[in-house]
Amino acid sequence: MPSPFIRSIVALASTALTANAAMSATEPPSDERVAEVIVAHQDKIAGLIEGGMDPVQAVFESAEGATQDLAIEEMSGLQLLRLTINALATDPAIAARVFERLDQLKDTEGSESLAARSALVMLALTGGRPGVTPQSITAEMGAILDSESLGEALRDGGVEPLGFLMQATIPPQALGAYRGRLERLFGLVGEDTHPQTAVFLAAAWELLEPLGVDEELRQSSRRALVASMKAGRDAVLADPIYDDAVVEQLDYTVGALESPFMRGELVGNPAPDIEFIWSSGGDLESLNDLRGKVVIIDFWATWCGPCIVTFPQIRTLVEHYEGFDVRVIGLTSLQGFHAQPGGGQINTQGDPEQEFELMRGFMAGQGMTWPVVFSETNVYNPDYGVRGIPHVTIVAPDGTVRHNGLHPAEPFEGKTQKIDAILREFSLPVPE
Repeated sequence: MPSPFIRSIVALASTALTANAAMSATEPPSDERVAEVIVAHQDKIAGLIEGGMDPVQAVFESAEGATQDLAIEEMSGLQLLRLTINALATDPAIAARVFERLDQLKDTEGSESLAARSALVMLALTGGRPGVTPQSITAEMGAILDSESLGEALRDGGVEPLGFLMQATIPPQALGAYRGRLERLFGLVGEDTHPQTAVFLAAAWELLEPLGVDEELRQSSRRALVASMKAGRDAVLADPIYDDAVVEQLDYTVGALESPFMRGELVGNPAPDIEFIWSSGGDLESLNDLRGKVVIIDFWATWCGPCIVTFPQIRTLVEHYEGFDVRVIGLTSLQGFHAQPGGGQINTQGDPEQEFELMRGFMAGQGMTWPVVFSETNVYNPDYGVRGIPHVTIVAPDGTVRHNGLHPAEPFEGKTQKIDAILREFSLPVPE
């Protein structure tokens, strides 16, 4: 199951799938009216999916005619961006008019221009506009990032999906060329940045570290992103187009940005404690219970194929350190379902005891010779920077994190060198 952060990015990336019909209205629609259309669209999609319809088909079905009473030619850039984000801008019946209006607005001044350009990039990424080239997308992104109005657009939501757009359009090999633009962007981030803009900028913020951007700028912009999300949370709650999942994503992002990992205070510092709601041996209630031993934490889940294929390597490691002060634990969290090895899932939503009991059979079937624990925190633990699984963390006997973000399939010699070095540091026996 993808993290809340990774689920929200996928939902946004699929955002321009469809929408509407012809319209005759000529009056500029109010923001309230646009919000009503979006909320009705979201509610209809939810109902169709609940009725068994495929989610993509539900978007198409709901979008048909949804904006027929909106005067596209009179809409603002921010209104059109909101339609685009909510998959209400690419219906062939209105697509030409949407693009014509966006092309008009992108050449205006201020945040309106950047909202229009952001919508155009989103539509280009999702195939909503034929004939778009990578060069034209790059040019639009450059115009957004270089604009004198970028600070204004950060505040009013005119570039709400900017963080996502940057990740989707800037190839890793070209990242270095954007260093100056990224430094300028995050230098403009403040406590008054639009909260949802901040949510999506949080992912782009992580691009600063590999670029070697000044640590003071990294941390000051991180604090500003957190402050803007906290300050704007009530406004997000009050905005009808944002549902509970959006608020959940905002809260998750705040927690992630405030975590020891994001603060650069994880490795070499005390390991954040993790409370366990279940352990296969019944003897562990928290990570702190393992003080005095070298602890290898393998973050995983039953649905994670790449996790399961590393079990033989983990089993070998467990055998190698049997009888020594080394403990391997497989850490997961409640998923609401149990993935079966042969395929298929068993729904355990609302029944954690069933999920726990199924885990016992899973462990036996997979030959897991190390304990499994369910943590109270999601397996995508922000304190440890878990963005994907499997993810391995090594904690020393004194409770400090020594290694993080390892992979269980790392060569055996590399793992044992790390573990043995810690054992020697604490004058503990080492396998011959």
